[in-house]
Amino acid sequence: NKYVAEGTLTIHGQKIVEGDNTLSGYTFQLNATGENTPEYTATAQSDASGNFTFGPLTFSYDDVKKTSKDSPYTYELKENAGREEDIEYDASVYTIKVYFTDENGNGKLTTHATIMKGTDEIASVVDASGNCIIHQGSDEQTLSTFTNRFTSGLTLQKFVVGEDDWNHKSFRFTLTLKDADGEPLTGKPFEQNNKAIDFVEESPGVYVFHLKNLEEVTLTRLPLDATYTLTEDDYRTEG
Repeated sequence: NKYVAEGTLTIHGQKIVEGDNTLSGYTFQLNATGENTPEYTATAQSDASGNFTFGPLTFSYDDVKKTSKDSPYTYELKENAGREEDIEYDASVYTIKVYFTDENGNGKLTTHATIMKGTDEIASVVDASGNCIIHQGSDEQTLSTFTNRFTSGLTLQKFVVGEDDWNHKSFRFTLTLKDADGEPLTGKPFEQNNKAIDFVEESPGVYVFHLKNLEEVTLTRLPLDATYTLTEDDYRTEG
C-alpha cells in the first residue's frame, strides 16, 4: 500500500480602519511567488469584524519531497487598494514561507511556516497536527494585520479649562452640514467612531449632540466639498 500523509494550511488576517467602524468588504490577495511553489492565486474579503481567511490549502507527502528549509513554498499576502479617495490603504506585504516534514509517520504532515513583514521576520510556526493555522502570535494578536486610515474627516472634541466643577458636565453642540450647493445634508451622511455620542437631527442638516470634557468623536465618509458650522450653547451665565 502507498503511504499517504496530508496537511493543510489556513491563513487568517485582520483589517483595522482608523476613523471608521465599517470593517467589511475590504479585499485581500494571496499569491504563490516562489519558483518551486505550486500555482496559487486567491482573494478574500473581510467580514463585519474585519476578519478574513485563506484556505485551507492542502498538501501531501509529495510536498515533503519538494520542499525544505532552504527551498520552501513562498506566498505573498497583500491588500488590494480600493478607489476611495479619502482612505489611505495599508501597502504592507506579508511573505509566508512553508516547508513540510513527516516526522511522526502518522499520516499528518508537520508544517514549518515563517511569516515576514517586509524584511522583518515577525513569527514562525511549527505545527505537527496536520492542520496548521496561522492567526495568532504570543500577544494574542492576529499576525497579518492591515490598517487603513481615513485621510479626511471631522474630529470634534471638548476641552474644559479652569473649571473643575464642569469636568463631568455634558455640553450641548449644534452641527450644521451642507453640500457644495449649500443644501442641507440630511439623514446622518457620515460614519462615527464613537457610537456613544448621539447625533439628533433637529431640522434638515442640523444635528445636536453632547460632549463632556475630553470626550471626542470623529466623523468620516462625509461627502466631498461638504461644509459645516459648529456652535456650542452659551454657558457663561452658569459660570
